Amino acid sequence: MEQKPSVSGTICELNPLHRGHALLLSRMRACSDLVVCVMSGFFVQRGEPALLSPWARAEMALACGADLVVLLPVSFAVSRAE
Repeated sequence: MEQKPSVSGTICELNPLHRGHALLLSRMRACSDLVVCVMSGFFVQRGEPALLSPWARAEMALACGADLVVLLPVSFAVSRAE
């Protein structure tokens, strides 16, 4: 029986990506075959504009070990936790 790859995922802003984010991604990479980031786009959690474009932040995430970065729609990125 073939073993399925393990997947780790995180919901993130990476606004901007810093050493703590890089450490998180490397730890996820160490215990998973695939690393997925669900990242906010032009606006982040509290409705503030992101410092960098989503493409620049996605490139940084990929360079730090993510395999896939998908965009979290703005209506979810800026909504309340309830």
